[in-house]
Amino acid sequence: MLRICFFSALVAAVIGATAVGLMQSGPAPDRQPAPVVPVYVVEMHDNYFDPPGLFLQLGDSVTWVLSETAGNSGHSATAYHPSQDKELRIPEAAQPFNSDVFKKLGNRFTFKFTVSGVYDYFCIPHEDVGMVGRLIVKEATGPGTKPLDQGVSVAGQSIMPTIDEVLGLNGQLFNFLARLNAVLLLTQQNHRDQATIQLKLLRQDWESGINKPSSVYESLKSVGFQEDFSKQLSALEDAFNKNSPTNAIQDLVQKAKEILNKAMSKLSQGKS
Repeated sequence: MLRICFFSALVAAVIGATAVGLMQSGPAPDRQPAPVVPVYVVEMHDNYFDPPGLFLQLGDSVTWVLSETAGNSGHSATAYHPSQDKELRIPEAAQPFNSDVFKKLGNRFTFKFTVSGVYDYFCIPHEDVGMVGRLIVKEATGPGTKPLDQGVSVAGQSIMPTIDEVLGLNGQLFNFLARLNAVLLLTQQNHRDQATIQLKLLRQDWESGINKPSSVYESLKSVGFQEDFSKQLSALEDAFNKNSPTNAIQDLVQKAKEILNKAMSKLSQGKS
């Protein structure tokens, strides 16, 4: 199990290592800055993962953070794997991840995905009430493509995002939700510089969808939420520029997420 215990490791992976040897002689070699990549954070609530699905690229990392405590039972993010007495629903070559059960608000766990395929996971105390999630890394392959009744609880079968959902527009919306979670978590951890970078990257990806069919931008526009979300991103940017307190950032992030969730619901109604 690959476990990164400190959030600073995640930040370093995102912005790139910058250390130079102090005893180096002669001119320093030319160094290209590491590309900025999205940070994904899944919040653990009572009793669901927010968001429940993500579409990732090889090398992406996901951080799970405990946002609600569920009384004394806590929550976990645990891969479907025989090591947990579960049917295998992650790639055969992948290491199974398991956060263990968190009970303290703010507890977090990070895992880097280096093997492509479908990763289904669950909360140890709450699988029976449908607390499950799905990640697809690069492509939908492996044991996780099996029917859900092969290893997933009955309650989880009705909650688990479908492969088509994660690979489609819902997956893009899930990713935006997780990136907004990352902006908040970075802010809460006093990494405002990184939070600002992530917000800027989110803005760029949002605007890159203008006039592109099936993009988040055009999809929200089709159901009347594009302007609301654009304004909310601007409000977040203004809050960072003014060095607003963390609770103000949290409120703005929550409002942005509410817009995305309302849009997702309306888009789903349009398909039914």
